Amino acid sequence: MCWGDNKHGRLEAPEGRFKSVSAGFWFSCGIRDDDTATCWGNNLKRGYNAPDGRYLDVSAGQGLGCGVREDNYVVCWGPPTAGRFGELDVPSGPFLSVSAGQSAACGLRPDGTPECWGEVNQTAWSSLTAGPIQVVYAVPVDVEPAPGRVEQIAGAMADVQEWLRGQTGGRHLRLARGSDGISVVTVNLSDNGANRDDVLAEIYEQLGKRTPLAVFGEGEFSAASGSYETGYVSCAHGGRDAVMLSIVRCRPHGSIAVVVAHEMVHMLGAVPDCAPNIAATAGVLVHVDDARNDIMYYQHTGIPLSRLILDVGRDDYYMHGRDDCYDIAVNPLFVHPDSQF
Repeated sequence: MCWGDNKHGRLEAPEGRFKSVSAGFWFSCGIRDDDTATCWGNNLKRGYNAPDGRYLDVSAGQGLGCGVREDNYVVCWGPPTAGRFGELDVPSGPFLSVSAGQSAACGLRPDGTPECWGEVNQTAWSSLTAGPIQVVYAVPVDVEPAPGRVEQIAGAMADVQEWLRGQTGGRHLRLARGSDGISVVTVNLSDNGANRDDVLAEIYEQLGKRTPLAVFGEGEFSAASGSYETGYVSCAHGGRDAVMLSIVRCRPHGSIAVVVAHEMVHMLGAVPDCAPNIAATAGVLVHVDDARNDIMYYQHTGIPLSRLILDVGRDDYYMHGRDDCYDIAVNPLFVHPDSQF
């Protein structure tokens, strides 16, 4: 029996006998008498079903679920938006129990030590989150660098920084800087820039380090395209560790600075699944739908950056004042006004 707020259908438990249950934000899960796991709740999230198998423990969190299989190995599942910030990398090896949160989880090892993993949130950061963010001008093979492009990229990033400061009273992105200001490193790729993983690997190799990236690709640069089940293809893609943008593909959408600002806010962690105005774009929950002038609305063609707002109403992803929902203000890449970056 379940009780409480049934806003997301998490109280509508299926018939049958259960050994244990766990109530989450969007869904709930339980282990049946035959040790299989069943979840129920908001099917709009399309990720609440536990994988087949037999379980010793199961936990329904806010943005994902996790379980300890009968072999004591952990598996986690969640909505399609989990991939926005990189795949959830579950540690190998045995666990006795697991507890899932918004987009992170912790497990208890047999020796009694805890281990946590997951996306950017208040307590579990990406290994690259400390930054700073390196801005990169990526030039695919057989493509000529455009004159003045590095200066254009630096100018777009400066515009985003100025806009963020105006929206937040001084907060801005933690960007790598050189002697002349924002650092923009040119990377000449050995291929056509079609595969995101290959592009990132080559950039990391040439930089000699792994750090969050804002990658501006010359030419078509299809690695920047985010594709969805509906066939929709974007000109840029914002992930937890890297934002990738095709300058040629994005130019028809209007100001490059608008696209950059939108994708960088994605990198900071917007829009969390718990946001009250979260909305689907091409079937994926990543934007808001309460105001067209919100930077995280899905489209801003023809609207200048100066007319856009970081979280209209302050209720979805920035300074919303809720303890039960991720806020980008806690991301270490989003620094305070007195920071040197």
